[in-house]
Amino acid sequence: SQFAQLLILMSILAFYGRGFVCELCDDDEVIFPFDSATAICPKCSTVFHRNCWTKKNHQCPKCVRIEKRASLRRDSTSSEENISS
Repeated sequence: SQFAQLLILMSILAFYGRGFVCELCDDDEVIFPFDSATAICPKCSTVFHRNCWTKKNHQCPKCVRIEKRASLRRDSTSSEENISS
């Protein structure tokens, strides 16, 4: 029945947490890690459409942003150390 299917879906969603929107294509469709048409970034666990992930050569934009921020912090810290020396 539809009620049973809804209960199963709610259980799955509760178990797996939240849905994701593919940042690579900006499609409004909500995707979930357990969907066979998705790929999960091995570093940050962000979920993408498998086709989008493949087209972007497995480059995660979230990981790229994190690395850029870390690099900026390192550069900023290094510059401050040079000024105070």
